[in-house]
Amino acid sequence: MPKTEFQIQSPAGFLINGEYQGNTDSRKIIIFSHGFGVTRKARGLFDDIAAILKDKYLCVLFDYNLKLENSIKVDSISEQAEILKAVYKHLKHEFGWFECSLVGHSLGTIIIGLADLPDISKIILLAGSPSNPYNRLLERFNANKANQIDQNGTSLIKRADGSNTLVEKEFWTNLKCIPDPYLLYQSLSRNSNVTYVRATLDRPLIDREYKKLENITNLKYVEIEANHDFEVPGRKHLLNKLKEIF
Repeated sequence: MPKTEFQIQSPAGFLINGEYQGNTDSRKIIIFSHGFGVTRKARGLFDDIAAILKDKYLCVLFDYNLKLENSIKVDSISEQAEILKAVYKHLKHEFGWFECSLVGHSLGTIIIGLADLPDISKIILLAGSPSNPYNRLLERFNANKANQIDQNGTSLIKRADGSNTLVEKEFWTNLKCIPDPYLLYQSLSRNSNVTYVRATLDRPLIDREYKKLENITNLKYVEIEANHDFEVPGRKHLLNKLKEIF
């Protein structure tokens, strides 16, 4: 698959690294919004999705976070929403008119809701939190004694691959105060064709928090037997569903 890398400056002043995959002549673009503390390459999820859509779409993958030698630095979720807006603006400058869709995973779905981009055709929300994840993230990270959680400074979170995620205090303050994700998804569905995909083997959450999403007008609610990252064997089911949607 042809790949073209690009760099743009983030609103905070650091360089955003991204790439185009697929049909560069297409007037149909899909922008991917990744989750917390990772890069666009996390678990190969976005690459696998781009691979099945490459013939008809130009897929745009980029990193929200600043990549250091052996760590990733995470700023506030609202600043990440501004990065998504900056990428969208860059694409408008580069390609002019195009039909735009969005695919978000995990916290990347909330970023899509906060950015609220105009003129979006389809939005796919993969394993997005149905309620504010602030308390759940803190509980999860505090459970690992190797992590150093400091809501008033810089938190250090150890990753399974040996790398570190550095989380600035602004992330926690901002996340605690964002609108309810349910309301963000509801707002998105007013102007776009929205599909929410629940991974039923994801970390336990109250079923009613998910089920209420079914009540959002114009939002299609789908369940797939998969873990949070839609790893094998669940990824095959996800890719087949996305082929139907796109």
